Amino acid sequence: MSLRKSLTKEGIITTIIDCTSKVGHVPGLAELKQRTGLARQDMTRFFGNYTAALKACGLTKTGRGMRAETKDLLLDWAKVARALKKIPTVYEYERDGIYTDVPGPIRNVFQGAQSHEALRQRK
Repeated sequence: MSLRKSLTKEGIITTIIDCTSKVGHVPGLAELKQRTGLARQDMTRFFGNYTAALKACGLTKTGRGMRAETKDLLLDWAKVARALKKIPTVYEYERDGIYTDVPGPIRNVFQGAQSHEALRQRK
């Protein structure tokens, strides 16, 4: 029986968790494939995508190429805002937040908040 046919959802979860323990961080998809032989198709077949597979493992990975949940992004933004005691600029959020590559829609929120703050200060 080939590796692909013998894969199970539970087996993938165990493999990801074991790999994470061995390398000391949540591996990216390319690193996971190199170390374990698991491929993107395996994640798609059982979970839809790699992010969902990580979620099933109780893990998260941030950084380039990883999609952040809107809820997590906004909670992180709020954490930065509380620490600064003001609405952060895009630069301040990218410097102090977890998610350094701010997606377009959130960038628009930042720019809108900055415009709103500027208008409020003019009054």
